[in-house]
Amino acid sequence: MMIREKRRLDEASTEILDLPTSIMMDILLRQPIQTVFSCRNVCQSWKNIVSDPYFTRICTGKLHMANFALSISRENIASLWKLSKFGLCVKKKKEIALPLSTKGQLFILGSCNGLVCLRHKFFDNIDDLYLWNPALGENILLPRSKNEKRILKSAYGYGLSQYTGHYKVLRIVHKSYLYRPNKTEGEVITIGIDNKWRDIGSAPFPLHENFCKVTLNGALHWIIDDFRKPDFIYSFNIDKENVQIIAPPRDLVDRRPWMSLAVFDNILCILDNSRDSELEIWLMKEYGVAESWNKYLRMEKAQVQYQSLLLPANIWRDKELYVIKFYQFVYALNPNQRKFFEVEVLENKSRFLRNTVSDSVAAYNVSLLSPKDVMGTNLS
Repeated sequence: MMIREKRRLDEASTEILDLPTSIMMDILLRQPIQTVFSCRNVCQSWKNIVSDPYFTRICTGKLHMANFALSISRENIASLWKLSKFGLCVKKKKEIALPLSTKGQLFILGSCNGLVCLRHKFFDNIDDLYLWNPALGENILLPRSKNEKRILKSAYGYGLSQYTGHYKVLRIVHKSYLYRPNKTEGEVITIGIDNKWRDIGSAPFPLHENFCKVTLNGALHWIIDDFRKPDFIYSFNIDKENVQIIAPPRDLVDRRPWMSLAVFDNILCILDNSRDSELEIWLMKEYGVAESWNKYLRMEKAQVQYQSLLLPANIWRDKELYVIKFYQFVYALNPNQRKFFEVEVLENKSRFLRNTVSDSVAAYNVSLLSPKDVMGTNLS
């Protein structure tokens, strides 16, 4: 009897392992993300399925996890945070091991499909860039640019092509010359394709070094630091790799040190925090059309009674609420309800609020996509 029972169990387990790959993929795609991750450790065949590039591409779209944020503190400690159901608090989920040493400072340039681009900034204006999947604990070092002479400072942006699915990094450098004016120029790298930096010509330097967290219509957007130019909003088309001007509102007074860009309901907007007790929001109803700018609302800031810069973290809930990083505090902005309120941070409050670098907070979606698969055969 025991022999028959053992044989029956063996036959059942064999039938499961012998299922066609397509059926196993379909079964796994219906499972929660935690289950899929656990399946990687069951057996080699399941690990191969979960690690298959085709599976991960499909899985990336279906295993979307909204309301998460990834942050890196000044001590280079990475943490995953979750927005509460009603948007009233941010709760720390866990700390994530970083793939790098603690020397220098780490910044999050952005997150696309669960792949995070990290900037490892040193004190000699030499940076290392990494493509990192925190969920898998995998990373790759991107090639360094050969354009390193006469550089005073550099800024980076990170985005995904809507048409090709390629990941790209934009770099803008400010160069100093002895007998001629300083200039700024841009270069771009397509990860896993050519793996070398290409010159794109002149590009204005952003007001903030890690500038391109605002992506809309396949383009990165930023506010420039050249106060001589009245048109202070620029964009970089990720597919065409060209830089263009986005004309600001004609009636908007240029107070760019207190202005920031964001995306609200797929519309480009300007947050003007230059007034002591009011926040002004402008919306570009028709993208690229200067005449379509409209002052959406002016709302009171009961809890913020002074000027400062608002840095959107792009953490959305129900397409209405997103959390913004305001130096040492976190606030939620709900334009539809005209609300601007502080969000309570739970668990180790001081580390997130006081020690998190403002530029190192970004929305994050869990993914099974490996950076090594993106790098492909060009991985060094």
